[in-house]
Amino acid sequence: MTIDPSTMTTEELNEYMDRAFEDEIPVQVSAGVSSFDNLDKFVQSLGVTENDALLAQKHFSEERALRMAAQANENARLTAEAVATVERIKRKEKLLKSPTAFSAEITGNAVPLLHGSTLTHALDTQPCIEVSPSAALVEKPSSSEAPYSFPISMDSFDCLVVGNLVARMTRLVVDCKAHGDYMLIRDEYCSLAVALNREGLMAPAFRPAPIIPKLKERRTATNMMLHRDSLVIDCHWLHCRCENVYPRDDEHKPLFDIAAPFQFELAASFACKVWSKLHRADEAFVLTTWQQCQMRTMKGVDVSDRLVAAKNSSGRGEYRVRPKIVSVKRAMREWCNRDKRLIPLRQCYEDLWLARELLGTSGSMTEIALLGGFITGVRPSNERTVRGKLKRLDEHMTGGKYGGMSVASAGACSGASEITAGLQAT
Repeated sequence: MTIDPSTMTTEELNEYMDRAFEDEIPVQVSAGVSSFDNLDKFVQSLGVTENDALLAQKHFSEERALRMAAQANENARLTAEAVATVERIKRKEKLLKSPTAFSAEITGNAVPLLHGSTLTHALDTQPCIEVSPSAALVEKPSSSEAPYSFPISMDSFDCLVVGNLVARMTRLVVDCKAHGDYMLIRDEYCSLAVALNREGLMAPAFRPAPIIPKLKERRTATNMMLHRDSLVIDCHWLHCRCENVYPRDDEHKPLFDIAAPFQFELAASFACKVWSKLHRADEAFVLTTWQQCQMRTMKGVDVSDRLVAAKNSSGRGEYRVRPKIVSVKRAMREWCNRDKRLIPLRQCYEDLWLARELLGTSGSMTEIALLGGFITGVRPSNERTVRGKLKRLDEHMTGGKYGGMSVASAGACSGASEITAGLQAT
């Protein structure tokens, strides 16, 4: 607001100044007011000196301008943050729906997510898009999403023995843990898994594999890809082992037709079903406990709980419970220290104990023998040998058979029994 004190009475001047300060409107003296008399009249009407008046006017104008600029900057910042948050939520939702490809179009700008990118990497590397607040709330239709498919490589690893296949898979998993991108190893990892399935010696449940976070909010699109690949590998293992599986739905019955080649496309479709692992194992396929123990992903609650109790600790501090297998490992090492001839057989004893623990009371000696071989990928022992090994292990851990004997005698006796049983098995 611009005023000319020379044309105003004292009452009018005071009224204008009151309005200016109430409405925070900068007041400037008219350019026509140049004479000392007019300026003096203006200063006198304010009741302050000339210098004070000029300083007050300058300070008031600058402070007002700074406040307005700060408010404008704050409004712009909040608007930008709101728009960015809305966009990030939209991109995350679409990305989680499509683990292979993602494309969002906002105000005519395409934001591509390359195959194999993680969610964090995708959001950090995508270019900034200037979007108005109103446009941020309006979503345009996304481009078509690429369907999931299991990678079937032309490279065959069937010529490698099981030990070399596992060693190669272990190196891949170690590399994946270092760089954190499953997509870099996916093709070779799946090819190795298919080759191991055809060998039929090491079950998917006991192979090295990248880890999927337990918390859902920490999982990425590549974690979903790994989950689906594991489901296909589980189905392929059951087909290669000629397991008797009777799916509930007719559409999935061809998966286990051993007279026909395995249908990877149908398995990929099954993997895309939004089902829990409990539903897949117990209802969709009605897998037995014996079959679930071999699966990497399709496990029911009972098998999963027994596996966790056997191999993982629970609780913290004074309430921490050690894994059950720790006692078995310590007992076997003490036993091997007494009789060095048992050292090559130590892993076999531990595997048989774990197989019996996973199968529970429903496991037959044949199933324990087979599952014990599946753990490390070796040919299973016969039932008589397995029964004898488990009996000797239980007696050693409880001190039953060798309770009244010396350590040396117990080791010699147990070692002789083991060597005899091993020779009979071969």
